[in-house]
Amino acid sequence: MREYTIKGQLYVDIYTIGYEPKGEGIVLKIKDGNKIVFCCVIDCYEIENQNETLKLIQDESIDLICLTHPHEDHCKGIEKILEKANSSTTLLYPNYMLDEKYRNKKDANNAIEKISKILIKRRDNNSKPRTMACVGRQCIMDDIKFFDIENGGKYGMYVNTYTPLSVVLDKRKAKEFLGENTIGDIQDNNLSIMMSITIGRLKLLFCGDTEDETITELNDVVNKEEGHFFNGVIDYVKIPHHGSDGTLEMFNLLSNVNTVSNSVSTVYRISKIPKIKVLEEYRKKRSKVYCTGHIDKDENISNYGIVKQRFDIINETVKSELIKNAVEI
Repeated sequence: MREYTIKGQLYVDIYTIGYEPKGEGIVLKIKDGNKIVFCCVIDCYEIENQNETLKLIQDESIDLICLTHPHEDHCKGIEKILEKANSSTTLLYPNYMLDEKYRNKKDANNAIEKISKILIKRRDNNSKPRTMACVGRQCIMDDIKFFDIENGGKYGMYVNTYTPLSVVLDKRKAKEFLGENTIGDIQDNNLSIMMSITIGRLKLLFCGDTEDETITELNDVVNKEEGHFFNGVIDYVKIPHHGSDGTLEMFNLLSNVNTVSNSVSTVYRISKIPKIKVLEEYRKKRSKVYCTGHIDKDENISNYGIVKQRFDIINETVKSELIKNAVEI
């Protein structure tokens, strides 16, 4: 059990980073006033050696790193983040990354080689992070508590991941056997990790590049095990797969959620996403919708944008700040 004593202040800062024309990363910091007590990094990217994730974490100790899937726009520069990891860090990755079918893919192979080198070096000096291969529904953390000695409040923190890899892969193999398609047709996005974080009453959902094939399989998990999270209000959703048409099944998953207070998308110019019609669906959930870049590219823009949001756990408020290219839709 990890217990923290706080004095009337408990904040969660989320930095959703998006680059031009592609690439994203997320940094989450939990603060007791100005003191950082927990730091999480979800994916990473860099352009021309500009790595905003690296700038944001500076000298902080990283508690949790989640590589949702090994596409370049989510993992370029991840080895520089791992350089800051230690034996107290947990590294999450999708189990399929180590399968020979996917290790032969360029993006996955590059990511695995770089990660392996860092882990070997860390092992040799006894600072290797704990590694967890994600498959199915997993509880990653449930042993962190915050105690407010001024107001008597108690706030538990829970981290869960959802990666129904076996179901998706089994269905693909069945279709291959029946001659309907080959295993090569599978998209890595459908094997991406989705992660929820709950702190007190605050609920956060990070969707990586998850698309409809996987989201459909999550409905059973939600109905049986996670109804309390996917209900009522979710305070933050990182919109899956840059707000593409292939993520509309998300609204069945969120059917019992009345309000998504804040939704954030990144851009992927090559595929002309996010799609306005997808963002409008989040707005129907009473959501403020943000993007790390303008929907229609402006030539006079920077090479990145950040949506920063500070959630005040005790007073249940949120403040948003738009940095560089970031906009409210």
